[in-house]
Amino acid sequence: MTTKEVEKLVLKKVQGGIKVEPHPFLPIAQECGTDEETVVEIINSMKDSGNIRRFGAVFDSHALGYSSTLCAANIDENNADEIAKIKVFFSTDPRITHAYIRKGMPNLWFTITELNEKFAETVAFYDKLFVGGIWNMPAIKRYKIRAVFDDNNDDVGSTELIKKTSFSEAQKNAIRYFQGDIEVTSNLFANAAQHLNIELAQLMQWLQRWQYSKVMRRLSAVVFHRKIGVKGNAMCAWEVAKDRVDEVGEYLAKLPVVTHCYERDVPVEFKYNMFAMMHGNTLDDVAKNFAIISSELDLPNGKMFDSVLELEKSSPKYFI
Repeated sequence: MTTKEVEKLVLKKVQGGIKVEPHPFLPIAQECGTDEETVVEIINSMKDSGNIRRFGAVFDSHALGYSSTLCAANIDENNADEIAKIKVFFSTDPRITHAYIRKGMPNLWFTITELNEKFAETVAFYDKLFVGGIWNMPAIKRYKIRAVFDDNNDDVGSTELIKKTSFSEAQKNAIRYFQGDIEVTSNLFANAAQHLNIELAQLMQWLQRWQYSKVMRRLSAVVFHRKIGVKGNAMCAWEVAKDRVDEVGEYLAKLPVVTHCYERDVPVEFKYNMFAMMHGNTLDDVAKNFAIISSELDLPNGKMFDSVLELEKSSPKYFI
């Protein structure tokens, strides 16, 4: 393989995640026909170039005692000052992980992730913040959650809701460390243990347990999809009869172009209850796939909400 081919393959592999073992990058190196140090160099080079946004853990929010929801509101998208204020507000609130202005009405979409005991209060706060309030659309069932661009349609990610788990303060410190952008070296776990001032064996035991139980969905590279050529994306939604929800959700989950798929509890006036985030090289690609899927599933009542402006995009922060 050429150097470019090796780099491309490494990027695909590290998006899927590494195993918690003494030499986590060695299996990837062997699959890519290179050595461990080269894999580490490629990852760090892609972090420097911006192709990789961060390298760290993706945790299951429910297992950590958090709730999340998708919210929507109507704003004046021609009011630049209002949009600038919203952008600053969202960027300084760690409870908001994603926020976009999208075509159509409602036009402001954002996600809230908050501790269970504070969740209702936070949703109420944002409901009062916007004129006309917000639409709160929590997930009823998730069919896919896997923001990985590797063309693997066999892995839909962890779809089950993991029971809330108790954590010691030392374990919470480990979660705080791994939810960030961690240092990528051949001795990744030893360096982490030293940083956290705990025994390596203890840290490995925690991480292996969390990985096995899906508390930690993956420890991986999180990419800037636009920088790696995936420049089209849209939130797609359909009105699906209750007796067809599982059929449609399971179908969508198997598609590589779909990274997230949920059935949501939505207001009667909105009616679209099945959501899928779809990606493609261009927005035209997404639109074509949306049309094909709608036709194949006989779902005439659907809508694409493509992004006009990204206001916030970050990973959830737990135990801050």
